[in-house]
Amino acid sequence: MNKINDAERIEALNAYHILDSEEESQFNEMAELASLICEAPISLISLLDDKRQWFKAKVGLGIKETPIELSFCRHAIMQEGVFIVEDAIKDERFHANELVLGGPFIRFYAGMPLQTPQGVGLGTLCVIDSKPRQLSDSQKWALKILSNQVVKLLELRKAMFVVEKTNHELLNKQQELEKLIKFKNKVFSIISHDLRGPIGSISQVLGLLNNGMITSDEFVEVVPRLANQTNEARDVLNNLLSWANSNKPETEPLKKAINLNEGLEEIRKSLEESALRKEVVLLLDTAELPNSIRIDKEGLTIVLRNLIKNSIKFCRKGDEIRIGCEPKEGELLFYIKDTGVGFDETIGLKLFDEMQHVTTYGTANEKGTGIGLLICKNIVEKNGGKIWAESKAGQGANFYFTIPV
Repeated sequence: MNKINDAERIEALNAYHILDSEEESQFNEMAELASLICEAPISLISLLDDKRQWFKAKVGLGIKETPIELSFCRHAIMQEGVFIVEDAIKDERFHANELVLGGPFIRFYAGMPLQTPQGVGLGTLCVIDSKPRQLSDSQKWALKILSNQVVKLLELRKAMFVVEKTNHELLNKQQELEKLIKFKNKVFSIISHDLRGPIGSISQVLGLLNNGMITSDEFVEVVPRLANQTNEARDVLNNLLSWANSNKPETEPLKKAINLNEGLEEIRKSLEESALRKEVVLLLDTAELPNSIRIDKEGLTIVLRNLIKNSIKFCRKGDEIRIGCEPKEGELLFYIKDTGVGFDETIGLKLFDEMQHVTTYGTANEKGTGIGLLICKNIVEKNGGKIWAESKAGQGANFYFTIPV
C-alpha cells in the first residue's frame, strides 16, 4: 500500500517544484505513448495537491486541472499497481461524479501511481475512455513502465533544481567574496595612505622638536596643520570602525527613545564649526515631530554626520545646507539639501554602489576615503529604510533617506 499521509505527500510533491510549471516535451511524450499503447483517447500525468489534481501533461483534454473531490487519481494513489475502473457509471464511488455525468463523460479509467523512491504517491499516469472497456496485461505492463519513466523525469527535474540552486548560492558567495576582497584592499589602502600619512607627519614634526631642529615658536606655527591632520585621521578611523560594525550581519540596531528635534539640532551644532571654516551655513528646518520616538540614535547620528560632512565638502563660500525631517505614513523622511557644486547623473549612480563608488576631492581640495556614503547605505538598510541622492552638476545636491517607525 502506498503512503498516503497528506502532509508528507504534499511536502514531497513541493520538493519537485513542478506544480504550475510550463509544458515539457519529455512529459508530453510519456502521455502520448500511454494514449497510443492503451488505445485511449485521453491520457494524463496528474499530480495531486490538497485541493486539486493538476495535469503536467495531457492528451485529449483541454482543461489544466480539476477539483480533487472529482479526482479518480486520489483513489489510484492509495493502491498498489494499476487502478482500474471498467465502467464508472456502475461504480458506487464514481457514478454521480460530474466528470462521469458530464464532459469528458468518463466510463473507463486506468491509473498507475507515480511514487517517489520513498514510496509516496504524488499522482498518476492515467488513461481515460468514454466507453467501458479493459486493458490487456501487456498494456498494464506498459503503463507501469511508462509511469517509472515519468518518476525518473521528476527525479531528474528535482536534481536539476538542486544543481541550479547550488550554483546560484555559489555565485552569491563568490560575489560576496569579491566584495570582501575589494573591501579588504580598500581598508589597506586607507590605512596605508589616509592614516599613515597624518601619523607620519605628526611623528616627524615631534622628532624635529625633540632633536632641537625646530623651535617651540616654529612648532606652534605648524600645530593647526597637525591638528587638522589629526582630525582627518580620527574621522578616517571612526569611519572604518563604523563601516566594520555596519557590516556585521548579527548586529541589530539598538533603538532608544529620543527627542528628534533636539537630536537634529545637536548634530547640526557639532558640525557648525567645520561648516564655518568654509563659510557655509548650516540650517535646521523645523517640523512637527514626535517629542519622543524610538530610533537607532547611534546609527542615525553616523548617517546624518556623514551626509552633512559630505555636503560641507562640496560647498563653497556662501552656500547653504538645510537639514530636516518629515514624518510620513509609517516612516520618517530625512533630508540634507545643499547649494554646492552638485554632481552629474553618472556620479549619482555610483555613490551608494560598493562595486562602483568613487572618491572626489572637495571644493577646498579635501580628501575622502569614499566609504562614508556606503556606511550610510548599510546603516539605513539595516534599519529597514532606503537612501538615495538627487542632483545636477552645478545645482547643489539633495540626499534623502527613510527610517520606518
